[in-house]
Amino acid sequence: MPIHDWTRVDAEIFHHFHHDWITAISRMKTAYIEPVAVGDDLPDMPLFLEADQYILAPLASTYQTAWEGVPQVWREQLQPIA
Repeated sequence: MPIHDWTRVDAEIFHHFHHDWITAISRMKTAYIEPVAVGDDLPDMPLFLEADQYILAPLASTYQTAWEGVPQVWREQLQPIA
């Protein structure tokens, strides 16, 4: 199953944000990547405030709360095609 259905995106739109994470990581001295697969529960991950100081960020609940704030019209556009 593809990650994106590009038939639902206008051709003139440039999606630079798809590559921003690569640029951000390339500027870091150290990057920690936690591999997850579609359908996996998201783990709590450290959010570093300083090199030796971090808090755990609850990714699953944070993303769920953000999703609940998305207007219904956009939720419908983002749902998989049945």
